[in-house]
Amino acid sequence: MAGAAAPSHGKPAAKGQFAKRFSAWWEGREYSEGEEPPAAEAATPAPPAHPDADGAVSVHLSEAAQDNISAFDAIATQDVHAPKDVRANLAQDLPPLQLGRTAGSEPAGHPRIAALEAIWGAGLFVPGDPRIDMELAEALDLVVATRKTILTLGVNLPTLEAISDVTSARLLALDWREPCVARVQAGLGRLMNRISVKLSDIERMNIGVAPEGGFAGFVSVDAFTYADYKPGLVSQAFKLLRPGAVWAILDYVGETEALPAGAFASAWAQPQVCGHRTLPRLLIEGGFEVMSDDTATERLLGAANRAVRSLPARLDDFAAHAQGAKGALALRELAWELQTWRTRMRILGTRALEARLIIARRGPGV
Repeated sequence: MAGAAAPSHGKPAAKGQFAKRFSAWWEGREYSEGEEPPAAEAATPAPPAHPDADGAVSVHLSEAAQDNISAFDAIATQDVHAPKDVRANLAQDLPPLQLGRTAGSEPAGHPRIAALEAIWGAGLFVPGDPRIDMELAEALDLVVATRKTILTLGVNLPTLEAISDVTSARLLALDWREPCVARVQAGLGRLMNRISVKLSDIERMNIGVAPEGGFAGFVSVDAFTYADYKPGLVSQAFKLLRPGAVWAILDYVGETEALPAGAFASAWAQPQVCGHRTLPRLLIEGGFEVMSDDTATERLLGAANRAVRSLPARLDDFAAHAQGAKGALALRELAWELQTWRTRMRILGTRALEARLIIARRGPGV
């Protein structure tokens, strides 16, 4: 993408320009100023920001947004493992970000959340697949009862909604990422009276007082990938769950425990992927029975591919609304996330890295 022409200041950016730059970068080819913008995924069209009479979109970018677009090539090829303290310092004391309704979502105040929702969709911090959501929810094997409480860790809004659809139990949604806690809390809507959201350490799951008898079920997403001390996570889950409760786990495993280079950004925590044999062994040693251990790789790849194919239709609007310092950060986060996912999808395709859906049941004892 080196050598791509930057838009001149003060002129409206051509329709599809940011989308064309993204498509060329994603596909690993040179950007051509005159190429046609890619077609959006027909199944998930994005609503136009400013439709003309014929339905076309006219996007007029500010000077700042044009600068952001011209810098996309450089941003996308930067080291995705930038020091966390540098990124934290950049995000301090910045005014709220106003990105309009990106991908149908409400405005997001945090640059990384805005970028993630622009890529994956409203309320999503990773690619979303309704089939996986339903498997996680239905695996809980719950007796519908309002007095029961389900624990979740690192779960997206759509997954919380899927769990709520199959039970009338209350939910306690934990997350180790403060911006995700704020976004989930803001998006609860009608579920606000049934779901409590709390910031928590991954391993300790510091919830305060657990429900009498323990939690009736547990759903975690990517917790093992980001937990520093994985036996501690298993031990705490055993303490918090009632005997016989089900733990539904969606997580990554590798052929080895060596992390694939460049496949994960370290914005939230330093990722540490388990080996495929290690995760079930940790569960068994921690007092759980592994009931099933199935691949979710194809479904995750499908969800990621669908989101990426529909992304060009949203990129011009995203760039147009990404104003000021926080807007620049949002574009940088978007580039970092896409860079890591481009690498991750290739590794998932080789099965050197896999997404696994593991269902475990807590054994007896205290």
